[in-house]
Amino acid sequence: MRRYDDPKIICPFDKSHIMPSIRFTWHMKKCKDQYLVKNPTSTVWHCKYHYLHIYFDENVLKQHYTECEHHPDKIKAKNEQTIKDWQQLRITEDNNQQNQDEEEVKSYEVKKNSEDAEVSLIQVSKTIEITLIQGGAIKTRNSDIAIDPRSKSIKKHYRHSMNDKENADPVGKKNSPLTPHKSSKKMKMQSKSANKFETK
Repeated sequence: MRRYDDPKIICPFDKSHIMPSIRFTWHMKKCKDQYLVKNPTSTVWHCKYHYLHIYFDENVLKQHYTECEHHPDKIKAKNEQTIKDWQQLRITEDNNQQNQDEEEVKSYEVKKNSEDAEVSLIQVSKTIEITLIQGGAIKTRNSDIAIDPRSKSIKKHYRHSMNDKENADPVGKKNSPLTPHKSSKKMKMQSKSANKFETK
């Protein structure tokens, strides 16, 4: 909070002193000493519930004790009222939540849903096997993974992995069905380009 936004307080010792409430505690000490020096016969009374409540007459102070907003009984009454308000608000919120809960979907059935998940996994694995069989899948010599030779991405991945295996193992099989010789690649490229020119 900025100082000019802070509520202003008028000093009880000198009415010309107007300041933000933040500075009043420091100001009051100085101003009280000056006031008592100027008026040595006067007495200053502070409220026992709040030090900043200052009075110069004892009768006014006694009346203030009955009305002071910082009196423990008044603070307790305020707190009890806020607790009652809060409990009432909480009860209405709980009622609203109960009404919303009744409209919601049934609870999650763990056993039934786990059985459904197992069935769907079996179906997925069956469809993968079927597609591999229909696609003309072959088993490679070095692994038990079935690979479709028509799929370019799998061929490329397999060739790279085969090259890694060949580099690691000097007795690797270079003439596997998925890794053709370089000259056969050139011949295929030449035949494809020749076919393009012939069809046009």
